[in-house]
Amino acid sequence: MTERPGFDRLIAACAAVRTRAVLTTVVLMFSIAGFATLVLAVLPTPMREGRGSIVPLILATFIWLSFAMGVWVVRKVWQTIQPRLLAEEVDEGVGLGAGDVQVALELGSTLGTQGASLAELHRTRISMEILQFAPDKLLPRTGPQWARRSYRSILLGLAIFGMLTVMAWVRPEPMVSAVLALGSPWHTAFPPPLPALRLSGSTGVPRGDRGLVEVSAVGRETVLLASRGTAGRVLRQTVAIDNDGLAKAYTNPIHTVTFVWLEGDDGSMSDTLRVYPLEPLLVQDLQVLVQYPRYLGRESESHRGQIPPLILPEGTRLTISGETNLELDAGSFAWAPEMENPAGTRVREIPLEVSNTRFSATWIPRVTGFWRWNLEASDSMGSPVTPDPIRVLIVPDQLPRIELLYPARDTTLGFEKVMPIVVDVEDDIELVRVALRTWRSGLGEEQAEHREDLMPAPAGTRRSVFRHLIDRSSENLLPGDTVFYVFEAFDRNPSRGPAVSDVFTLRVPTFTEIRDQRAEGQEALVDAARELEERMEALAEAAADAARQADTEEGDSEEAQFAATEEARSVLEEAERADEDLTDLDEELQRLRDELAQSPISDPALKEQLEKLGERYEELVAEGLTERIEELSDALRDLDSEAMRAALEAMGDDSERLREQLEQTLGLLEQAAFEQAMKATQASVDDLAEAQRNLADERDAELFQSEQTELTERAEDLIDRLEALQEELSESGREMAADSAAVAEQRTQEAVTKMDQAQGEFSEMTSGEMGEVSQGQQSAAEEAAEALESAASALGSAQQDMSGETSESAVQSLAHARTEALALAGEEGRLADATRGENTADPMDWRAEQGAVRQGLENLLRRLSDSGNQAAMLDQETGAAAGSAVKQMDQLLDRLSEDGGRRLPSRTEAEDIQGSLNELAQRLLVNEQAAQASREESAGQEAVEQMAQLAQQQQMVTQQTSSMLVPGPKPVGQEQIQEQLVRRQEEIANELGEVEDQESDLLGRPEELALEAAELARQLELQGPTQETLERQRQLFRRMLDAGRSLEDEDLDPNRRESEAPTAAYREPPPIDPSLIRERQFPLPLEALLHDLPAFYRPLIFNYFDRLNRSSLGSEKTPREDP
Repeated sequence: MTERPGFDRLIAACAAVRTRAVLTTVVLMFSIAGFATLVLAVLPTPMREGRGSIVPLILATFIWLSFAMGVWVVRKVWQTIQPRLLAEEVDEGVGLGAGDVQVALELGSTLGTQGASLAELHRTRISMEILQFAPDKLLPRTGPQWARRSYRSILLGLAIFGMLTVMAWVRPEPMVSAVLALGSPWHTAFPPPLPALRLSGSTGVPRGDRGLVEVSAVGRETVLLASRGTAGRVLRQTVAIDNDGLAKAYTNPIHTVTFVWLEGDDGSMSDTLRVYPLEPLLVQDLQVLVQYPRYLGRESESHRGQIPPLILPEGTRLTISGETNLELDAGSFAWAPEMENPAGTRVREIPLEVSNTRFSATWIPRVTGFWRWNLEASDSMGSPVTPDPIRVLIVPDQLPRIELLYPARDTTLGFEKVMPIVVDVEDDIELVRVALRTWRSGLGEEQAEHREDLMPAPAGTRRSVFRHLIDRSSENLLPGDTVFYVFEAFDRNPSRGPAVSDVFTLRVPTFTEIRDQRAEGQEALVDAARELEERMEALAEAAADAARQADTEEGDSEEAQFAATEEARSVLEEAERADEDLTDLDEELQRLRDELAQSPISDPALKEQLEKLGERYEELVAEGLTERIEELSDALRDLDSEAMRAALEAMGDDSERLREQLEQTLGLLEQAAFEQAMKATQASVDDLAEAQRNLADERDAELFQSEQTELTERAEDLIDRLEALQEELSESGREMAADSAAVAEQRTQEAVTKMDQAQGEFSEMTSGEMGEVSQGQQSAAEEAAEALESAASALGSAQQDMSGETSESAVQSLAHARTEALALAGEEGRLADATRGENTADPMDWRAEQGAVRQGLENLLRRLSDSGNQAAMLDQETGAAAGSAVKQMDQLLDRLSEDGGRRLPSRTEAEDIQGSLNELAQRLLVNEQAAQASREESAGQEAVEQMAQLAQQQQMVTQQTSSMLVPGPKPVGQEQIQEQLVRRQEEIANELGEVEDQESDLLGRPEELALEAAELARQLELQGPTQETLERQRQLFRRMLDAGRSLEDEDLDPNRRESEAPTAAYREPPPIDPSLIRERQFPLPLEALLHDLPAFYRPLIFNYFDRLNRSSLGSEKTPREDP
């Protein structure tokens, strides 16, 4: 049959249909399996995975039946789709006759028998007919039917595959679970028995705690943990089981014997676990005894049961005792800070003394924190039940606080050598006593320490303000000495020493500082006098304006009268202030006189100037404005306009008179201030020269550079001061003194140049490269010192020149004024002769000539006032004579003016004026002689000044000798320093020998002092610095100071000077009010109140009460009556 291609095509067509049918069946079977998987995946988990679930088995059976049906379908289709069985469909499709294909196929099986040729022909014809059709046309019914079925099955398979894909992406776990369930449906539907539930755990749990149990429930997701106590109630809780079938859980709190077991969902139960409650260690009794330090005087305290936080003073002893319910093995207290344990803090433990159930411990806590319990007992079931940690706050016993209220830490000690001190001392518990320790240091000697107790504080006082006087008036303190003092405060704590304050100092001013203070004091006095003069001038103008207002507006409206009254009140207030300023100025002048009297450096010229000024200011204060103030005050009180106008006119006249007299004193004040400025400058130059001379002996390069830089700056400042002095001398016409000051400035400038040269080699060196000072640098430093010494000498010459010029100017001014006064007296005598007799003058001409005499007298007085020297300071009698002459002439001229110049005055009136002018000339002659005597005494004053300068140099030499005796390694160049010291001592001896003292005013003849200085120089050269030499130098320095003061105290005995207290009356230093050392009218608040206030407010309260007491003190001294 295969030789006929048509039949082959028919066979292929049948095979294609069979293949399509098999494919369709397979796709349907897999689609059914996929659909069953989807159904199982979307079903609930228990139906899919639950033990005993038959859903997977049903679906799996359905799939198996589907596959069996598919196999049967495939086999059936394979058998029915054969060419012989489909011959009729082929005949129909090819268009052959019925049975043609069937006959041809049957003839093929009988080929080779009788009639084979005819059969072959028929087969051939049928084959050719079949070849004319495509394979898919041969089976017109079966082929398309299976094609459609194949197409639909593929669509169905793709749809189910797509749903499986989406499901696997969205819910992969159910998909996997469904596949696994379908893979073993019998295991799910008929699972094997689960393992038994198992429960394990501790049989003993601390009472009230939860018991931990371990659960084994393989194959289960959750179980129930059931428990039942003696009460019979069963409590259950769900326990989740992990993948390994294990879990841990806690029982309910165990208070009684409890039975615990597991219950499964399948009704299974575990064995029962019996859990017993355990008894912990418990502190049943606790007591704390607090024993305070004995010095506090507090009774012990006891606490029982719950212990509160303990606030304990430092040193308090704690004793803790108690009892537990179980026998103790050991125990301790562990300290812990209140915050987290800081780095480096060492935790300390205090062991407990244990005896059966009793425990105790005694210790002294040192730090603040918590003391935590640590108890151990072998019979304890669970953690011990301990009391709360004991909180301890340690309050340290602070040292007493010491605050110096007055004076400042570093204060200058006045010449009276007495200083009041006010110190505030406070303790947190109680003050016992306060002590003051003082000692002195100066000129290389140390005085033994002096100790004294301040007035004791009352018992129980925690704070007190002590007032005391440091009195050194009986000691011979020298310029540059320092008094050191400290306070000691004792409290009740015996285990430590007292609280010690900082070291405070009282410094005796050096020579240079004394000169500077004098210059500053004089300058301040000049400023105050100038300001007062301006105030008097303004007061005079205001009083005149107020008087005119009161006169012109009298009888006017009430508003105008009120304005005039208020203007008068303003004048009264200004007059009171001016009068107070005048008194203050007089007191300040007296203070300067007292300081000069007590100063170790005498100044006879300044003393004489201040005495004259003091006398004049006492007169001004006596005259003052007090009477006019009372008159104006009475007029204002009585509202008497006429009396008010008169009082204002008198106030204006007196104010103008006081202004003129103040103007007269201002010149002498300015002269004194300028002289002190020159002396202060010279002292600064001397000091700088000595410092530069000492620096020239320095060998250490680094120290040399540092000190030379400082001295250079001081020298540059001196140049500015010298320039100002030179300008002022030139402006005042003192050419010789100005030339000397210019020389001093030039020498100081040369010294600065040498100083720069001395340290120039160090400009490019580091500190490590510096070694010793070179010879060239030493030479430059010595030349700088010589230049400064020359500058000091030039300044001394300038002072002498200025003093001489001033004295000569004063004598000349007084002599010229005396001559003019005599001439005016002679002219007045001629006018007296012209009033009678043959030479009677015309009244109008006589009046004009009298006016000329009056103008001449006014010019004379103005020239004296403008002289700016001693001539401007007319004494009271001279001023009275001049005032009398002016008053008489003014009265005469006024009367003549009222008469209209029709008649002459009487001869007596002119002779009275002549007498006043003659008295004025006589007083001017007395003043001229006094000025001449003062000029002649200048030589002695110069000797005193020279002695003071030599004393300053001797002090520096003594200090350097003392520095060489300090123990320790000797500085480099010791021999050169000693040679320099010898040379300076010799120079002092030579200069002492040249001091002129023709009248023997100096205490201790200069030649004797010179011999002592020469002997000291020889001793230094032979033996070097020794303690004996140092003591002799100190004695020489004291004798030189005494010699300088001998002009002011001629009766001073040098043998008793060091042992006797000064005779000057004690006076409180000006910076502190006397109320600080007297009983107060308003006592300070109680200590308890002050203690509760912040420390910042306490000084404010002190200041407030001090002002109250000062004001009360002032009201007691100067009571005022209410107007």
